[in-house]
Amino acid sequence: MKNKIFIFSILLMSISAKAQSLKYWYIADAKIPCQYGNTVMSCLQVRTSPDSVWRPFKYEIEGFIWEPGVEAMIELTETVLPVPGPDGAPAKYKYIRTVEVKNTVLKQKVILGSTRWNLINIQSSTTPIPRVKMLKAWMEFNLDSNTAGGFGGCNHFGGNAEVLEGEINFGPIMSTLKSCTNDSVEKIFLESMQGNTQFFFRNRMLFITCQNGYTLHFRPAQKIDSLISELSKPHIYKGNSFAHLKNGAVGVTLDDIKEAANKNYIMIDSTLTEKEKLSIDHKLINTDTASNVAEIHILKKPGKSKDIFHAILIFRDGTTREFMIRHVL
Repeated sequence: MKNKIFIFSILLMSISAKAQSLKYWYIADAKIPCQYGNTVMSCLQVRTSPDSVWRPFKYEIEGFIWEPGVEAMIELTETVLPVPGPDGAPAKYKYIRTVEVKNTVLKQKVILGSTRWNLINIQSSTTPIPRVKMLKAWMEFNLDSNTAGGFGGCNHFGGNAEVLEGEINFGPIMSTLKSCTNDSVEKIFLESMQGNTQFFFRNRMLFITCQNGYTLHFRPAQKIDSLISELSKPHIYKGNSFAHLKNGAVGVTLDDIKEAANKNYIMIDSTLTEKEKLSIDHKLINTDTASNVAEIHILKKPGKSKDIFHAILIFRDGTTREFMIRHVL
């Protein structure tokens, strides 16, 4: 009887191991409406690689805290359930760690002072003000003198504007006194630039949220792609990396793996068999037999993010760990 119980336990453990898998997902910076039964809810958007399409995800990822304006790549486990959960989930999803984050909403003042900004829309709540583009209005900021100036469509204007990260404190705005047919829209524009306002950049556009309830939308007059790319580039949380050295060896760090951290490894890029070439890009062999790290397999698994690769770490005792590693040139 004891043997039967033991065999049954082993069988259950085997099934459980097969049901659980390690995943690396990208989480979008904004949620979307989705429906579960008759309930409309707000859902995450996920994808498995930078090139795949975002899809709505209406289930909970245990332990994951979502932030608007932040695109994250996370490591999680997916455990298939024998029957769907109360919310209809086919599996249980558990957050392990964040691999990298990319801020898609920026608030750096250096962007604000980098170019002239063309006004394209004025919005009150969800209602746009008509004929804004026809104004051909614009404004620009001088960060050194804490001033701002521009053209409202009829009159030129200028005044004090103290710029902080994500915040503009407008002083009195003075303008010329011409009278035009479209000056009612210009009046809204000029009156919006008063007191404390909040600004942010998203999709290379500038948004200024004003005290009077209006939000001003601008497009840059000049390309700022390189500046935006530099400021919004992904932040890599952990220090797993590998680099090909001049002598043919490979330098490796495994800083986010507790059992192998705080050490620089020098490994050999071993020749792959024909079978290994189907799934492995590099097989790194550790020649230091005193180390608990034996091999690292850099995989051809889909879902690379620029220079970040899926990999498998093999310890001397035969245990393995799937993780992410960055290729450093």
